[in-house]
Amino acid sequence: METKFWYGLKSEVYVRLCSDRALAYDTKQKICRISEDRHVIHLLRTAEEDESLGCVLIDMNWQFPSVKEWIQSTCKDGMAVAFPYFKDKEHPVILRPLLSLNKDVNKISDENIMSSFWGGDIKHFLNSLTVFVNNNCTSGCMMCKNYFKQIPFCTNYGTSNDSSITSHQLTSILTEVSDFPISHINIFGGDIYDERLLSILESAVKRDTLHFRFYTHYKKYKKNAFVDSQEVHILIPSRFDSIYLMSVCKHMGATEKILHFVVENDDDVQVVEDFIDKNDIVLYQMYPFYTGVNEPFFRKNVYMSKKELMNSEISMREIFRNQKLNANNFGSLYIMPDGSIKAHMNGQTLGYVGKNELLDIIYKEIVINTAWRKVRDKEPCSQCVFQNLCPPTSSYETAIGRDNLCDVYNKTIVSS
Repeated sequence: METKFWYGLKSEVYVRLCSDRALAYDTKQKICRISEDRHVIHLLRTAEEDESLGCVLIDMNWQFPSVKEWIQSTCKDGMAVAFPYFKDKEHPVILRPLLSLNKDVNKISDENIMSSFWGGDIKHFLNSLTVFVNNNCTSGCMMCKNYFKQIPFCTNYGTSNDSSITSHQLTSILTEVSDFPISHINIFGGDIYDERLLSILESAVKRDTLHFRFYTHYKKYKKNAFVDSQEVHILIPSRFDSIYLMSVCKHMGATEKILHFVVENDDDVQVVEDFIDKNDIVLYQMYPFYTGVNEPFFRKNVYMSKKELMNSEISMREIFRNQKLNANNFGSLYIMPDGSIKAHMNGQTLGYVGKNELLDIIYKEIVINTAWRKVRDKEPCSQCVFQNLCPPTSSYETAIGRDNLCDVYNKTIVSS
């Protein structure tokens, strides 16, 4: 390598600069490098400036050892390139990745402008609709009103013991959503076997070819030809009755079913694994649940570690996405038994079925942003080099009152 040359990171390398460290992540090779050396940070900061055109002139005779090592290692790994320097040749250019949106929601503050801004495209934003048809559940789960705040689960929602969505409200929802390009609708209870509601859902399947995913507590499952013709998801709390659940699985027979287990500690995990092996369960999911007293288990199974982040496999598209929207929440709406509509189970109410159309709800959520565009823009994440490599914030963080769930920047968990 000549002593004088142009140096720059390749276009596929994402750079994140903080005051005390810098990250370079190769989105093709999945190589991640971090430096806390101020001279290296200065080098990368200079290269990222507009007037540098992606690369800087280097004279190795005048570089600090840390900068020399960084340049040599990144060139060797294929993350960077070095162009020969000639006095009579122009400054080379490396096109650095730049996020530029033709329709940037952040530039719009008027909800009334949003409709003309997005037009009919906004229907495509809705990709998940969950309806809690009622709260008629007597299963008595210890964490009944907390499970659903962190994980997909049923709930005895609200203060009324007989809260239920009306026939008119359910019909209105199904009629409106039939015009949306949505693949399925999630149905939760309480009790999903209300004959009045099932009759409306079955008619919608025949009329609009809608598809449903039914979620029911394992102690509430019943044989039903219509429900069993769709996807059936069985919700199983911690410390479940394995004999009863085994009988449910046998009773379901060939019905397409997915089992969802809540686990709160290592013993729960072992019980679930034993049940799965013994009963040849193929489709299942385990959800860690934070109880307020199981921090070590929760930290081990949910927290992101620095090692995991360093070994991330993420595309430039995903990195850019994480800067603008929350992939965990975006496109999801929840309708509660009282008819209230939310973009997040722990979020504020955006409107009510029968009073507000889904399109208006979507416009409102995009503007006021209760969940869909919640990104890691607050401390400590805003000061972390992994900010945009990290998965988006989740229901866990909202429910337990934390801004992050990682071991890179650590704070004591605060129970909600």
